[in-house]
Amino acid sequence: MVRQEVLTALRANGIKGAPPGARVPHLRLTVGEYGFAEAGAMSRRVRPLMTVVGQLIGPDGKVLWKGSGFALNTDGSLPSVLPENLKNNPKVVAQYLQPAASKACDRLVSNLNKHRQ
Repeated sequence: MVRQEVLTALRANGIKGAPPGARVPHLRLTVGEYGFAEAGAMSRRVRPLMTVVGQLIGPDGKVLWKGSGFALNTDGSLPSVLPENLKNNPKVVAQYLQPAASKACDRLVSNLNKHRQ
């Protein structure tokens, strides 16, 4: 899910991939945290949260750039859901995590673009 969201964000920002076998930097991704937390104070509903960390690794193995992107459960633009709707239903969990992954990856690529300029 995260890899696809990063590829979408990269393409949206005009960054194209290299041909296979090319000796160019590559992006290493790590999901730092993900899950669900209260949508607001005293709320039964929860919203997704996610942190994505990216490292741009040069052909020689050196880290050229490191940054992160995040989506917080306090972000009202993310969907909220009752916890019981998530229990034992991986498809619903993925459905609610997807917008958080998209937002976190957009922010990660935005940070990468700032570094490139």
